[in-house]
Amino acid sequence: MKKLARLLIFVLLALVLHSQQTLASAKSFAQEDQPTPTYSSWIITSTPNPDGSIVHIVQEGETLWDISLAYGVPGAEIMGNSGNSPTVTDVYVGQVLIIRPPNPSTQTPTLTSTPTRITPQATLLRPTLTPIPTQTLFTTLTPTDQPNVLVRVFADTHTVGIAMVSISSVGILLVLIFGFFKKGK
Repeated sequence: MKKLARLLIFVLLALVLHSQQTLASAKSFAQEDQPTPTYSSWIITSTPNPDGSIVHIVQEGETLWDISLAYGVPGAEIMGNSGNSPTVTDVYVGQVLIIRPPNPSTQTPTLTSTPTRITPQATLLRPTLTPIPTQTLFTTLTPTDQPNVLVRVFADTHTVGIAMVSISSVGILLVLIFGFFKKGK
């Protein structure tokens, strides 16, 4: 009976290790093949500046993929707007990414001189100066609600499916083993 209990414990440990290896290999395979969509609403998105531009400063744990999903803008476009190669996907903490460039400014017409007859006048006309718009490089961060822990856990359906299959196979194995114990007595 002790040998059978040891065998059962060994089989259970082997199943647990196998399921962890399966999960790890599935995650690494998914990361190598293509980025898996994640629940990226935890990223604090920036509000547009008065000129229409949107600038994002990369925080710890953020990836270009997550930022792209949060703003709904392709990663290649974000990198191109920021002056980087569109094929680059690496971002670093503190990097300033331009999500949307400023709207094109409207040209204000300049005064042009027209030939007129010179007549003496008491006052001279002076053209008015039009202020030049400036760009703001700092963003105003708008906090968003953090998603529920269960929503974040179950957002990756591939991992949840593998975990459910592993747990079910352990349960079936236990039923089979204990079913043979009763028949053996």
